[in-house]
Amino acid sequence: MRDVPDDSLFVADRNFLNARTILPLISQGVNRHFLMRAKNNTVMEPIEMLGKGDCIVELPTSAAARKADPKLPKTLKARAIRYQIAGHDPQYLLTSLLDPKKYPAAELIGIYHERWDLEIAFDEIKTTQLEQRPALRSKLPATTEQEVWAILLAYNLVRLEMVQLAVAAKVLPNRISYIAALRLICDEWLWSALTTSPGAIPSHLRDLRAHLGYYVLPERRAERAYPRAVKKRTKGYPAKKTANLAAAPSKKEG
Repeated sequence: MRDVPDDSLFVADRNFLNARTILPLISQGVNRHFLMRAKNNTVMEPIEMLGKGDCIVELPTSAAARKADPKLPKTLKARAIRYQIAGHDPQYLLTSLLDPKKYPAAELIGIYHERWDLEIAFDEIKTTQLEQRPALRSKLPATTEQEVWAILLAYNLVRLEMVQLAVAAKVLPNRISYIAALRLICDEWLWSALTTSPGAIPSHLRDLRAHLGYYVLPERRAERAYPRAVKKRTKGYPAKKTANLAAAPSKKEG
């Protein structure tokens, strides 16, 4: 928690929701806050209503946590925001941003769900950049670390160019296609390496940005919902219906 910068919002999964994580975060830095989803068994005591589905609550710290750290208080003050996405059960977000006018609930809900964009980045690296071959070739610790840094450096260089493309197209960076940007950048770099000098790189970048139509994606559809579900394992034999079993004659009747 000491490495979290000042004037920042720490957005994390609900498994990080505990007093020993939250208190150092908000007490050791300057203007540091948290935003996390409540667990299903989180105990909350409402103490002040801020609006519909928005209130100030007290969170009791567990006896086990206070035993491990006697300095922990018995309760923590937080703001609870209730929301529901189509196809999902109602959820609660807990945050130390207590002012509902300065930090509207709808904005905080949107920020929390942007956290899942990190999974998109993992997919872009493993599936697109590494072409579904995520195994590292290096066999020594030093060269393995070098290879990982090379992969991340290449990914962020493409992302940096995508930000410039977004500025030129006047859209948000998440509206730029990573697949299109990566492929065109690789094509331009391969061509420039074979035909031109390194001094021509700026002109190639200008050529890339001149084809903005290839990069811009349509806006995301907010109504999409994919609730988690357990898939039924398929069997090699057809399933018999109950009605057919009841109608089938027994061996004695035959």
